[in-house]
Amino acid sequence: MPSSCQANRSHEKLVVAICTYRRPRALLTLLNQLSVIEGRDHAIVLVVDNDPDRSAEHVVHDFNEKSAAGIVYTHATPQGIATARNVALDFGGERSLAVLFIDDDELPEHTWLKSMLSKHTSFPAAIIVGPVRPEFVGTLPNWAPDGFFWRRTEYADGESISVPIGSGNMLCPNKITIGGLRYDTDFDLAGGEDTHFTLRWLAANERIVWSAESAATERVPEERMSLQYARERAYFTSMGYQHAIQKLTGRRKTLSALRVARRWGLAALLWVYGTAASSAPMVARAQIHAAAARGIWAGMQGQWVNRWAKYQVDV
Repeated sequence: MPSSCQANRSHEKLVVAICTYRRPRALLTLLNQLSVIEGRDHAIVLVVDNDPDRSAEHVVHDFNEKSAAGIVYTHATPQGIATARNVALDFGGERSLAVLFIDDDELPEHTWLKSMLSKHTSFPAAIIVGPVRPEFVGTLPNWAPDGFFWRRTEYADGESISVPIGSGNMLCPNKITIGGLRYDTDFDLAGGEDTHFTLRWLAANERIVWSAESAATERVPEERMSLQYARERAYFTSMGYQHAIQKLTGRRKTLSALRVARRWGLAALLWVYGTAASSAPMVARAQIHAAAARGIWAGMQGQWVNRWAKYQVDV
């Protein structure tokens, strides 16, 4: 059951939800940041601890003791990101509030919450998504001197997005929290839950709107700057995406096979030109495309992998 040292207040407009798994240092940094951003008084901050050992509980307790911030703590079982996000959506739905997700390894900009609330006021029935930009902890590797692998697509402010998108900086409106749309727990450990969730939302002719001013940064430690990490992440991400579209649309394997062929074709071209030009970034892109092709193929064969425990880095 959620616990807090602070009663709900009538002027709270949404829930800021942090789903966390064994990142106590990162969680504390995020809680400190949230305590000083604009609009903090309009939000309930909820920490959903998905660690069986409840590693976030003492962080929230100590933070509340020192600051009287009233952070709400709850424990979500079984382990899985879809399960944790659903606990947050249920919490918001019980209070008729929207839920704004931020990942435990991200930090919001000072006006993040204020701008999210503004965009939510303008588009009350839409999912609102903001940018997540990398903050590199260490020197970028020679295979990605521009940081291409960690940079995400951005859109014009207020633009409607027609493709599935991640949940790391995303506001779910009352239409979701009260209406009952939830993440599919089949994706708890393998990933792809956000792709499946937003695909279902778009398939129902609902809107996803970009909020360019609602930015957060994601810390990228050195452990995530290796080419091996990039290859493995491309593999698992593509596998999860394939699971999501296959489950939702029943996409024929012929079409998915074409996606695999396209990835392999790009990998071959980049490898040839990159090797000829002695270009480490081009060869790296070739390897990442090849890993993505293998991930799509694995997803087509119904393979699932628990990737979360391996890539949890406390920063």
